[in-house]
Amino acid sequence: MHLNQKAEEVTYHCNKQRLRQKLGWCNIIQKEYVKVTATSPASCQYLDGGELFDRIVEKQTYTEKEARDVCSIIFNAVNHCHTHRITHRDLKPENLLLLSRDSDTNLKIADFGFAKMSPSEDSLTTFCGSPNFVSPEILNKKPYGTKTDMWSIGVRAVMLNYFINNMLIEAI
Repeated sequence: MHLNQKAEEVTYHCNKQRLRQKLGWCNIIQKEYVKVTATSPASCQYLDGGELFDRIVEKQTYTEKEARDVCSIIFNAVNHCHTHRITHRDLKPENLLLLSRDSDTNLKIADFGFAKMSPSEDSLTTFCGSPNFVSPEILNKKPYGTKTDMWSIGVRAVMLNYFINNMLIEAI
């Protein structure tokens, strides 16, 4: 790796850390493991609970109340990001992490790798995100803003509802 590439990588991760620090919200991860060099990793926030989606799959039942509580937490955390004009741009199940194995509602939004300040609703143009959760604006290469995250959350909510309904059908 060239010296310029290392400097760009460090700058990139410092910018993402500044975005997270600006947010300072209980359901937003504050530090992520980032290997800055081969010998000195940055610090990270330890989350022992794994991914929310994996937890839902391993449970035998998942109620509508549990889904509502989780969605409420996600909505509030994303609203906090949007209040600060930060668009996550990669809200997917793998980026919803649980603090511990004891609670499904103590979760954090992680991976701010695509996060960006969006001063207006049509200020972003980068094609990014995860295929199953990316908004139509991004797919159609149209300018977008914080509302793109709402599409991803909607997809997630539909997935939760589908999962709950399939559990109910199997129980009958």
